[in-house]
Amino acid sequence: MILPVTAVAGRLASGQVSRRDGDSFATVNVKLGASDGTSIIILDGLEEGDMVSATAPNLTPGAQS
Repeated sequence: MILPVTAVAGRLASGQVSRRDGDSFATVNVKLGASDGTSIIILDGLEEGDMVSATAPNLTPGAQS
């Protein structure tokens, strides 16, 4: 799956996205692949057909993932 980088919080090999869960969104961990600076490949953590927010989840400043 390929997402815009603006939809993903994280760096290197791991990140988080906001996945649609009923009437709300849940933050899920994802494994990241290559990026061209505009889009990024999601290697694991989402299934085809999952709907995600176009904006990265709000993370607590200083949080470790």
